Amino acid sequence: MNNNNHTNTTLDLINDLLQNIPDIDDQLKNLSKTKLLENISVMIFNKGKHFLKHILSKIRNSHNPDYNPNYKFSIKVLKIAKENIQEKYGPSSELVLKNIEKYHHVNRDLKHYFHEQWKKYNPHLKSRFFKCLDTAEKTYWFGFLCSDGSITSGNDPSRKRYQVSIEISKKDRSHLVKFCRAVGLNPAKIGERTKILNNKKHRLVYIIFTCKPMFQDIENLGLREFKEGNELKFNLKNNNLSYALLLGIYDGDGKEGGTIIYSTNYSFLLQIKNVYKIKTEIRKREVDELSEELKFKIKRTKPIYEFALNPNLLNKMMDSYHNSLTRKRKRFSEQLHVMETIKNKIRSPEVLEKVIKTHGKEKLAKMLKVSFNTLHKLSIEWDVNVKKISAVEKLKAKVKTKENLINMIETDGKEKTAKELKIGYKTRLNLMDEWNIKTNYLTKRELLKKKIGSKENLQGLLKNSSLTQLAKKYGVGRNTLKRLYDEWEI
Repeated sequence: MNNNNHTNTTLDLINDLLQNIPDIDDQLKNLSKTKLLENISVMIFNKGKHFLKHILSKIRNSHNPDYNPNYKFSIKVLKIAKENIQEKYGPSSELVLKNIEKYHHVNRDLKHYFHEQWKKYNPHLKSRFFKCLDTAEKTYWFGFLCSDGSITSGNDPSRKRYQVSIEISKKDRSHLVKFCRAVGLNPAKIGERTKILNNKKHRLVYIIFTCKPMFQDIENLGLREFKEGNELKFNLKNNNLSYALLLGIYDGDGKEGGTIIYSTNYSFLLQIKNVYKIKTEIRKREVDELSEELKFKIKRTKPIYEFALNPNLLNKMMDSYHNSLTRKRKRFSEQLHVMETIKNKIRSPEVLEKVIKTHGKEKLAKMLKVSFNTLHKLSIEWDVNVKKISAVEKLKAKVKTKENLINMIETDGKEKTAKELKIGYKTRLNLMDEWNIKTNYLTKRELLKKKIGSKENLQGLLKNSSLTQLAKKYGVGRNTLKRLYDEWEI
């Protein structure tokens, strides 16, 4: 058994393991060095079989892209190795464990885990900033992450990245600087890029960094579940912490100058509606209806919803944290909320014009449960200057031409035509007078006679078709056609 008193480097430790593990494990005694490295990688370190082989290459091979002659194991890797050795070999593992302890003692700067790069690249980062959301500043920035941030661990479970990122419009770069200063990042690391959507360029700024403790804290707060469409884990209440969190989300996904918040997360909007007892409805919107600023953020595979917050809640949100996004800071009035609610329901000037033509402003105001003046103001704002269409004009729009109405009356009669068109008897009568229509309901034979036109036409048709074939063609029974045949003495 080799008692090495100089287990200082990673290469020393690996050599110790290669020499001492076979001494306490008979199954490994006669293996080649390659096979021994593979077995120790799997059995002791819980890694893939090439784990130690790759590390040796990093240490020895200067042509390796990851060359690092000073490579060190992390504390987490050493802990796993010690636990496995102790469990597998018991008291006989004393020397092996002692060498690992020596390695740890000599190398006091070991990372807690393998990819712990944040201390090197972001030495002032407040890694546990989101451990506890106990201030308005922390809840605000967590809310902002819920809107415009993301966490990424990668697809390889053995090489997690623990990446945190935020990407927003370039015009809000100063706000991303605020985030960096809040969590201890260097604002000089903010990057810029351009994303193209529908042939339009969107200039963006972003910050990307890795930090396992912060990643795990954000994950524990439920960001991943929130992004997947679940409610916030945070217990929303009537207090500043809750208002600040909602303000962070509003600054990412709220309408500038308005009360509306957009989200693909229906459960979250319902959570707000229920907690704060807001009466407005959550409405589904098409992505194409959104502003250009929001379009590039929304995945077209997901439905988008909008919800109008009440002004009282919005004002409390604004008061909760004064370092929020400057361009969205505003005091909200009840009148603005009512106007936003109507816009939310009607959606566009074209729809407003259509419903005013159908119902008139007075009836429409009652249907929307708003004052006539409020609806009138919206009409002015949207430049909609129309009046209710008369019943006769609506009927004209339905039937389109005089000939169409004549055909309907001759086919179905006056009463049935009125029912099918969903109009009153007087409306139908007024249009008949205006268009000077004197026609009445025709029997099937009279309609058939009108369609065929004359005895000569029928004679010509019978040269190429039988009575049965003609009857089918004109949608009548054979007897109806036979009676017309007899009437015209053919």
